[in-house]
Amino acid sequence: MINAHKARIIAGELSVLDDAQAAEAEKLVLADLAGKTPGQLGKLAALAAATVDPEGTQKRREQAERDEARVRIWREHSGATAMAAYGLPPTPRWPPTPTSNSAPKPTRNLVSG
Repeated sequence: MINAHKARIIAGELSVLDDAQAAEAEKLVLADLAGKTPGQLGKLAALAAATVDPEGTQKRREQAERDEARVRIWREHSGATAMAAYGLPPTPRWPPTPTSNSAPKPTRNLVSG
């Protein structure tokens, strides 16, 4: 069963496709819809869009890197600095193994004492 929220997620991800491509991607999404959370559904729909239109996906990514890349820096309520980056080129995944969630180990001790 699909509710309005999930339908909006799918429609949003597939909105970059033409009608024929969207219909093809929708079939891929609906075939694997069962039990998906909204976040998982968004990823599934994005993957389906990339599957049916890989060239368009590449062009949209390149355009986003060119026209929409930005870094935002602001002061948190705690006084600490926060930073967010958007539209940047993809980087290799760290760590290189997909099953590991550990952060890279420091190469030297940055804290004195």
